[in-house]
Amino acid sequence: MQTARRLYLYLVSGVALGFVLFGLQSLLQVLLDTLGMHGNVLGGGTDSSQQLSVALALVGVGTPVWLLHWWFAERSVQVGRDGSSAERQSTVRALYFAGLLGILLALGAAAANDLLLSVLDDPMRLNSYYGSGPASAVASVVVVGAAWLYHGALRRRDMHLDELRGPAVWLPRTYLYLAAFSGLVWSLLALIPVLRAVWVAILGEPLEAYEWSGSVGPAVIGIGIWIGHKWYTDRLLLDPGWRGASEREARLRLAYLVAVIVVGVAGTVAMLSLAIQPAVVAWLGTSSGGGALAPAVLGPLSSAVTFLVLGWWFHARALRREARDEPNPDRPTLVWRLERTSVALTGLAFAAVGSARLIGLMLDTLAGRNLVVIAGEISALDLGLYVPFAVIGGGVWLSAWIQLERRRVADPVVEAQAPVRRAALLIVLAAAVIAGLASLALILYRLFGFLLGAGLTGDALVELSTPIGILVVAVVGGLYHGLALRRDQALAPAEPVAESAAEPAAVEASPEPGIGLTLRGPDGTGLEDALAAARVALPEGYRLERD
Repeated sequence: MQTARRLYLYLVSGVALGFVLFGLQSLLQVLLDTLGMHGNVLGGGTDSSQQLSVALALVGVGTPVWLLHWWFAERSVQVGRDGSSAERQSTVRALYFAGLLGILLALGAAAANDLLLSVLDDPMRLNSYYGSGPASAVASVVVVGAAWLYHGALRRRDMHLDELRGPAVWLPRTYLYLAAFSGLVWSLLALIPVLRAVWVAILGEPLEAYEWSGSVGPAVIGIGIWIGHKWYTDRLLLDPGWRGASEREARLRLAYLVAVIVVGVAGTVAMLSLAIQPAVVAWLGTSSGGGALAPAVLGPLSSAVTFLVLGWWFHARALRREARDEPNPDRPTLVWRLERTSVALTGLAFAAVGSARLIGLMLDTLAGRNLVVIAGEISALDLGLYVPFAVIGGGVWLSAWIQLERRRVADPVVEAQAPVRRAALLIVLAAAVIAGLASLALILYRLFGFLLGAGLTGDALVELSTPIGILVVAVVGGLYHGLALRRDQALAPAEPVAESAAEPAAVEASPEPGIGLTLRGPDGTGLEDALAAARVALPEGYRLERD
């Protein structure tokens, strides 16, 4: 009954709040338009009175509904009220805060991005069909930001009043780490064109505003989101009470740090490969790639350093430091395995992709297509990208895998039972099987089509060279990791035999406890009658038996 009540209150409160925020944003936009900060009108009209009427209607309808339902929701968590602790512990309330804070953050980030675009680029460009306009952006930032701060303060109040457990803790925590992760990844990706534009400007090459202005906003906003949420979670770690203990033991934090390390490794390998690609293309003597060579190399190289420092090194350092500070003695070993395994799998993915494509190019060349020898544009770009993929990715994998194998050799039984190692081997094996099946299906499709005279169009060699490469890499990788998994399973201890199944005959044959007696009578007569009488007089469950 309480769950249904909560679902109703929070669902209606959320919908009504959306009406209120949309209406307030439109009212503030009309005010800013009046003051000279022009922006688009709600609904695509040109009359501010139309926008004002719609905004007033939304506020007029939504405000009383939201106030009434939110009053009931907040009254349920008042200090001293019966059931207030259970209300603060409820999954529905935690889900409402996590979802609402995430939606408001996304809307605020989009509005802030529009605002930065209007400052950095031509403001008139934003007054088109696709633009929101500076007035709309400012209004959205103010209104959405106020709502986000208000609900964030309520969430903090709940944490101060009660020791929250279960979904009441991990649902809002999921918002925190998803926001931090999204902000960091968004900024790292947005910095790629920005850093290239910086090098173009330094080297005096021609640069258009559209090449960089659209990425400054996401870079700045993403960094701000990441720093803000990271600062808050770091403060939670230092809390001496239940919040600090809960945060330090949280698997979500561990997953967040490992996920960012994976992004850092992937970005580093990808950007280093993109930095090498123009040099390889130029060395092969083709005109592919366009533009000056130096910015094309230095831009991705700077992005690789950014991914390496902010993504990989910084979070790997935090992961190790927190493991050392954790009182759990098993945490450092678990963290060590997680870090090396995630790095190894990421490097292996790049090495597999690069190797598969290079095998395909080699098959094309051996078949007489001469794409690599002639250094045609497509092959030059492929070589420039996939050779670094294979070499750098393979180096990253080999470096991490050697460390894992050294530990396995030193303590094979313990490592064979480690869930992280088992999961990594199974992931690689599953990926190899799936990739091998897909490539083999394509190869057989072309083969059967040729044998049956299906009249398939296109060059079969071009279509099958890459699938053959994928199949070769999948077979090699699957065999290696499958054999490693089988070797680990051979070292695993046998399953203990259940006690209920052990020696059932012995259990059934065990005699009941008893006392030996001897019955005597005068002259040894009448013993049978006395025995029968004694049996009748025994309590229920007792019996006399002959030897």
